[in-house]
Amino acid sequence: MRYFISAELPENIREEIISIQNEFNVNKKHIQYVKLNNIHITLRFLGNIRPNTLENINIALKSSMSNTNASSAHIERLEPYQNKNNMIGVWLQIYSRELNSIKNKIDQIIYDACKEKQCAPKTHNSYKIHATLFRIKRPDKKTKGDIIKTIDCLNKKIKKTYFTIKNIELKQSELRPDGPRYTTIQSYILKNNNQWWSKRYINADQQHIQYGPKQDNKFT
Repeated sequence: MRYFISAELPENIREEIISIQNEFNVNKKHIQYVKLNNIHITLRFLGNIRPNTLENINIALKSSMSNTNASSAHIERLEPYQNKNNMIGVWLQIYSRELNSIKNKIDQIIYDACKEKQCAPKTHNSYKIHATLFRIKRPDKKTKGDIIKTIDCLNKKIKKTYFTIKNIELKQSELRPDGPRYTTIQSYILKNNNQWWSKRYINADQQHIQYGPKQDNKFT
């Protein structure tokens, strides 16, 4: 089994991502959409690791995340991502300074807890917080062009939707013919996820910035 660490998205954000998926009128034989319940932000991929290593990571995450505040975030823009010169998917970029800090904590935990090389690959410096919309398999030239055109069009319409990251999860990934199946091994609730967010919203209001759950921006 393979394992990874993720930040969980609120249901309304996952539903908004599904609505964005539906805007892509492309050849479906080249596209594998991420299902609603599988949409998340991957913070660290662990791969296949030994049970004792997994438990060490779990213990360290429990301690660290219990002292970590909930994270504010907002939707930014769509981007294609590539492996060398091949387009392999489309993701929704998400901005969160606090979540970047949480990822750094997680990276340090993995470095300290994991002695197996395959468990602790370094995250590329260009890593961006994102949620994957779909993966692309062997797209032809027309499909690539249609995807790029749709991304350009949607980026002009997408509004910043603000939300809170309230929990981090350790997940197991099982590859199946119909797509991956994710199982939550442990969920880590971030502290002050209601009180902190309310305070942050008030501060933002004083600066005349739209920020927080009172705002209900929908994709149009």
